[in-house]
Amino acid sequence: MVRTLIWMAMIMWGLTACKQDCACNQLEHDSSTVFKPAGLKTNSQQIHVSPHFLKLQRPRSAFGVHLYLRDDRLYFVFVSSDGHLVFYNLRDTNEVHQTVFPFTASGNDPAMIRIIGDTLLIIPRKDNSFHKLVIQSDFTINEMQNLNLDTLIKKHGWSLSYNTNKFFDYVYPYLLIPYMKPREKKLYDDHAALLVNVTTGEARPVFPFPGCYSGCYLSHEAVSVAISGNNLYGLFSNIGQFVHSKPDSNNFREMILPGSGPHQPYDQKEARNLAYARKYESLNESNVNVLTLEDGSIVMIKRLRRKSFYEPFQLRYYHYNTHDSLLHAGSFPKAFMYNMAIPFKNGFITVNDSLSKSYYYAMD
Repeated sequence: MVRTLIWMAMIMWGLTACKQDCACNQLEHDSSTVFKPAGLKTNSQQIHVSPHFLKLQRPRSAFGVHLYLRDDRLYFVFVSSDGHLVFYNLRDTNEVHQTVFPFTASGNDPAMIRIIGDTLLIIPRKDNSFHKLVIQSDFTINEMQNLNLDTLIKKHGWSLSYNTNKFFDYVYPYLLIPYMKPREKKLYDDHAALLVNVTTGEARPVFPFPGCYSGCYLSHEAVSVAISGNNLYGLFSNIGQFVHSKPDSNNFREMILPGSGPHQPYDQKEARNLAYARKYESLNESNVNVLTLEDGSIVMIKRLRRKSFYEPFQLRYYHYNTHDSLLHAGSFPKAFMYNMAIPFKNGFITVNDSLSKSYYYAMD
């Protein structure tokens, strides 16, 4: 059931629709295969998920399912049907913790969630607020910060841009969030994200959309964002490009991911055809995640093109340092839930799509 919720969310939110004459379709792409795959090491462990337990709990789709690592214990974190925050140990199913979750009690379900270390970050659906909570040793949660984003972001009509993975990032004092703003009858402004300084109240747009998007019909652009020290990253989902900038500068650098395929046109007449959307999703590659490792380097993950919807995903990684030098690149040996990944040491921890194993991928 958890798997179904995750993939359904990905299908619903992971599409970009483009006119047949969209300039992105004519962009030259880098089809090079000069990769450096020797930098990847893999370690796997068995995990256990009880379908009966999850059926009883009925995780709320609005919150999703997230990973949380404490010491060497790996947990699923979700909100149950009765509104409790649940921590479910994937390596010892006898260990389950439940605590009161105030957002469901107030009817203000989260729209975006991140767990970074022992910090739970939430932006609710009904209001543009930002909440920082700490997960205590007894698995209760304690709110440490609460901000009204509308008082900081002085952009009339702005709203959150919900992407597949509900990604945003926060490294004090900066909050980096995907956003939308009506502009010339479109859902998008000319930038993909907002950078908010929670101490000064300053907010400004970052990551200008690729120039070729100006002639495209976009149903959704699921940009993934990350902060690494004094570096900001925005990874566009539907063309092989990312943007690197700084919090204190309007300058930015556009980079092409090597080996990216050409952008595929989306028939705008089929915008409401779910069968067409499913087929489009199955055939086209997409950039799906960007992770900040503990040493400050960046890992970007691309889901490759498939021949059919039922073919397993193949995922490619790009490991960059903060000077935009490509350290390693190659393919992951196994498919995994790319929207569930926890940076750990010089790599990250995730789970496979059958929910039977956890993987630790280390960038050597």
